Amino acid sequence: MSEGPLYSRILTHGKAGRTYIFYQVPSVAPYVGAFYRRSYVEDLEDLGSAGGRAGVYIAAGRNTHIGLGMVYESYFSCDESTYVSCSDTYPEVSVTVAF
Repeated sequence: MSEGPLYSRILTHGKAGRTYIFYQVPSVAPYVGAFYRRSYVEDLEDLGSAGGRAGVYIAAGRNTHIGLGMVYESYFSCDESTYVSCSDTYPEVSVTVAF
């Protein structure tokens, strides 16, 4: 029986980045951001990546926002014979509650 995908072997990762939120419109707040991520993959070289994100935060209550956006991530020193793809685009969904 073959092993599962290599991405299932990611043990941990660290991420650093910045996100800017535009608060000019009270009920909808667009955001843009950039990040760097380092993944540690079992039995393989560590994998670095960088990407960007964009979306909107929508007010869902006095202290609650729902975030909807898209993320693009590109992997450095990626070998396509080892990994399925060397870049990803995926949706981002979040719920934020402020106390």
